[in-house]
Formats: sequence, structure tokens, C-alpha cells
Amino acid sequence: RMSMVWASIVGVAHRSLSNTSSCSNVRNNTAIGGWNLASSFFDPTHNITKCCNACDRTLQCVGWTVNINDDHCWLKKDVGEPRNASLVVSGLRPGVPPLPPSPNEPEPPLPAPPTPHAVQCVGRCPNVLFIVADDMRPQLGCYGHTFMKTPNLDKLAASGTLFNRAYVQYSFCAPSRNSFMSGRRVDRTQVWNFMQNFRSNGRGYDWTTLPGNFKRNGYLVMGTGKTFHPGDPFQMDYPRSWSFEERLYTFGKLSDTGHADWKNTTSDKLWCDNRTIVCADGEDGCPDAAKIDGEDFWCSLNMSRMNGRKLWDQEEANFAQGHLQYAAQRQARMAAAGNTKSPFFLGVGFHRPHLPWIAPSEFFDMYPPATEILGPKHPDIPIGMPPVAWHASGGQNSLLKPIASDVTQRARRGLYATMTYVDSLVGDVLDELDHLNLSSSTIVTFMGDHGQQVGEHNLWEKMTNFELGVRIPFIIRVPWLPNSVGRRTDVLAEAVDMFRTLADLAGIPIPVGESHDVQGESLVPALSGAGTLRNYSFSQFAKSGPDSAPFGTCMGCFPSGKAAPDFMGFSVRSAAWRYTEWYRYNKSGGFPAWSELFASELYDHRLDRGDDFDSFENVNLVANNSIVPGSVAALAVTELKPVLIGQFRHDELLCTH
Repeated sequence: RMSMVWASIVGVAHRSLSNTSSCSNVRNNTAIGGWNLASSFFDPTHNITKCCNACDRTLQCVGWTVNINDDHCWLKKDVGEPRNASLVVSGLRPGVPPLPPSPNEPEPPLPAPPTPHAVQCVGRCPNVLFIVADDMRPQLGCYGHTFMKTPNLDKLAASGTLFNRAYVQYSFCAPSRNSFMSGRRVDRTQVWNFMQNFRSNGRGYDWTTLPGNFKRNGYLVMGTGKTFHPGDPFQMDYPRSWSFEERLYTFGKLSDTGHADWKNTTSDKLWCDNRTIVCADGEDGCPDAAKIDGEDFWCSLNMSRMNGRKLWDQEEANFAQGHLQYAAQRQARMAAAGNTKSPFFLGVGFHRPHLPWIAPSEFFDMYPPATEILGPKHPDIPIGMPPVAWHASGGQNSLLKPIASDVTQRARRGLYATMTYVDSLVGDVLDELDHLNLSSSTIVTFMGDHGQQVGEHNLWEKMTNFELGVRIPFIIRVPWLPNSVGRRTDVLAEAVDMFRTLADLAGIPIPVGESHDVQGESLVPALSGAGTLRNYSFSQFAKSGPDSAPFGTCMGCFPSGKAAPDFMGFSVRSAAWRYTEWYRYNKSGGFPAWSELFASELYDHRLDRGDDFDSFENVNLVANNSIVPGSVAALAVTELKPVLIGQFRHDELLCTH
């Protein structure tokens, strides 16, 4: 973008004391300061006044730019050296030196203010509360892990439908969220990491997102926390995906009393019960400059030391409660005015249980000491696993040497405590929904953005095609569907299904005519007891590096060129099997080299009920691409190989034309 020559409209503004917009005060063809695009807020819109108003409502914004060529609106944090533009309009608010009017051009008329979309839902027009937690694997009480303390999610599952076999399309934060929040699979988004998003690579310039679809159909669309991955797309795709005229998205920015536990700074560590301050003799500034003894991947946080400050996710829960209160008040006002259709969509994203596992000490106290926490039964890699399927974890392990068992035990206790902490925050939000008498009219969903390994198969975190990397908790509650209450289904579900499912439940249409259609399936039939909606679920993962371990997880990969992946692993899950094929990647073409199969994996899930994380995927039945003719494994490959190739080659062809 920075190399493009744009015809643009530019304005400068500061927040006025009266909080009124000065967007009616604009001048044409005015020379204005150059813009630092690296510090911009990306804010696509089609209306100059709307762009100016967005700046007026955004505390950090000092100016705005509308690109006429593609209707993009940029909100600016700073103004640099002057530059010239072929078409410039500026809007002023108090605090910015006035700009002289152009002597050459008359002031143009302003466009009319934007008109909010009318509500387009059919029937009940329910509210939607969409909750997602980062790195949340389905190790919850309601999923059969009875030692876990997750009463709020257990209660949600008991009042809704629990999907026992739900899978993401890519086991990493940004790619997964780009997929399910846009309703497109990863081969459509072409996002493998944090380097791209579905907007920035030009592929999804016209796509309507999951929250955006509710916005375009007249819903009040609010959000807080990590719904999209921060920065991918920029500023959570605000305001394209979130209501502009009403309640703003809260971007996880903390109040004056907030605590940014994401950074895990030295000061944070001083509040952890599991860490010790070590000061050198005569050292100035201690304890701020102290050495901290103790592991930094978990923290039993002593809240009494924080002087009333809150953790980030506690702030997000508070923001969510505030959004619900606002929505309830708005619905009451509109009902009093005779408008009975004023539904809302609220997206809530919790950052935990992502590393580091930081939670108040009370949640650690709910679990036994680490020495009593069970480790994985199979801490070594699966027998016959191709090395391309594995990745190292921060230098603490190698392909044939797992992390020490006592470290794994402490890590697991940290994960469990943090999962229980998130469960409590979900409970806070659901309690507020009850308090406001909104539960009976609100769809509630809960999901993880991917799974997580905690020592199983000598793997940690996500970034795999294994079951524990791609399987997620997935719960939908629809109070007015009695057959959905207390239901547990083995229907194969995918994260990408959420777009169509929520649209179906809300009675709003799926957008059509965009460059790539919305994918996935509606899961509504499963809420009423349908036994089978699809026979297969699909996931994939990119890898970089030479032909031997350790392979990279493609954190710097791009869709094509020298920085493209070296390998792509495609995985298909049926009710009984998981089959994965790894192909070399055609870097120049930006697609798999389908004639160059590198490795295969087949794992038996015929007895898998979903509540045992240790007994499956321990032996690759097609190690070294060897298959015994006529065996059960051979029959499984005969079924799954054409399904896998058909799915992913189909997506590839759609994306390269």
C-alpha cells in the first residue's frame, strides 16, 4: 500500500471538549501533513463524513484519510511532514492549528450522514453472544474430564448442545480466526501466520465477515477482546465488521486500573507467588531491576499485591458486561418507541488460556500440587511419525527427548488453573445476561480457536495436524429449541461452520456475489438430533525448512515466492480415522506439488469417545508410506486419500482462478 500513488481525501481532527464532531467543517484541496501508515488504524468505509466521525470517536486518532480509489478510510495516530495530494479535504476540531482554505477550489457539499441498516432478520430475531477462548482445548468437565473445575461451561453445555467432534481448519491463532471469522477455509484466506490477513493480501477485499453479516442485516454489533487476532485484520476489522454509529468495539485497551498481563513484565513477575526476587548487593532500583527466580510460563498471581488492578481478561469480562447493559437499555428505549426488533450481536474474546498461564492464586489452589498432577502416558513421539509432523518447543525438547516430567506437571497445573479462571469469566458474562433477563432471547456460543498439546507426543502448544492440535470445545445454546437442551452430538463440526449456523439461527441471509463464497455448513439440524451432516472434517498446516527435523512452523511464510512454505500437510478426519498427507510446496506457483508426496500418517480413532487424550494417535499405521494390501489401514487410505485430495485441490483451484 505504501508504494501506491493515491488520490485521497485527508482530514485532521482532535477530540473536542463537548464531544461533538466537527466533520461539517471540511475544506477542499488543502495541503496537509504526510502520514505514518505504520501507525495507522485501518478503517474501511465508503463515506467521508463517516471516516471523519470515526476519528472523532477514537481517542488516539489525530487525523483521517479517505482513499478515493478503493474507499479505504485510515485513522491516524500522528501527522508528519507536509505532502501534496491531488484531492484533499480536511476536517478540524479544537487543538489542531487551522489550515488555510484553498484559493483555487470552492468547498464541496458534504455527503448525507450514513443511514443505519434496517433489521433484516426473519422470525424471532434473537440476540447472539459469541464467546471464543484462546488455546482452549476440550479438557472440560462437560467433555468427560471430571477432575477439571469448569462449572460455568458445564452448565452452558447442559443447557445447550455440546459438539464432541469439532475441529478448526488451522491449528494456530491468526489463521484459524481469519478462517472462522470470515467463514472461509484456509486455502481461501491464504493466511498461515501473523504476516497476512484475509484483507491485506487482497483476497478478501469484499468479504463480509461473521459479525459483519449481522451488521449488514441491522443488528447492533459490539465486541471486546480477542475475537479476530489483534492486527489481523487491522483494528479487528473495525468498523466494517462492527457497528459504527452505536457502541464501539473495545480493543482490549485497559482502563487506568487495568493490568496488561499479556506483556508479563518484570513488575508482573513480582506479584507471582511462584517467583522469588533476587537483588544483587548494592543494586540500585531493586526490586524493579531484580532478577526473578522461577519459571516464567506460569504465574499463581497474588491479587492482594495489585492494589485493585485487574488482569486483562477480567477487564474484557467487565467490558462485555457493559456492552450487555448498553444493549438492554437500547432495546428498552426502542421498544418504548414502538420498535420491537433491535437485536444485538456481542463478540467476546478471552486471551487465556494462552501462554503464559497467569491466573489469580485462588484458581491454582483448586488443583493438587504439581507433584500429584498426572503427566502424559505417551510423552514420546508416535511410533512411525514422520518428523515433518513435529515441532520443537523453545529449545527445551528435541525430537527424541521430551521435556522433563516435573516441568510438564507444573505446566499442566498452570493450564488447568487458567482454564478454570476463564470458566469463571464466562460465568460472569452469562450471569449478567441472566440478570438483564436476556438469556431466553439470546443464542450463546462458546468455542476455542484451536487445541493444544501439553506434552502429549512430545509436543507443546498448537501448530500441528494432530487431534489435540485441531480439536476444540464447541457449544451452542438456543433456549427456544427444546431438543437442543442437554444434547451431546458426535456430528463432525468445523469452526468454519459457525458463520452459516448463526445466520441460520438468526434468520438472516448469507452474503452472495462476493469474490469467494462463504463456506462451511449450518449445524442447526444437529441441534435437533441429526446424526450425520458430513462424513469428514478438514485441517491443514504449513511447514518450512530442509528435509529433516526440526521443521519450522512457517511463522514467516507467505503464500508464494521464496518465503512460501516448503511443505503443506493436509488432514482429513472421519468418524473412525485421521489421515494426513504432507506434500512439497511449489513456491513460485503458490500451491502444493501434488506429484511430490513427502510423508503420510494414519491414526485409528474407532474407539475414541473424546474423553481420553492419551490412547490415540500413538502409532502411525502407514509409516514410511508402507501399507499392507487388504489391511484395515489400506481400506481406510483407499477411502480417505481421494477425499483429501478432492477437498484441497478443489479449494486450490477456486483460489488460483
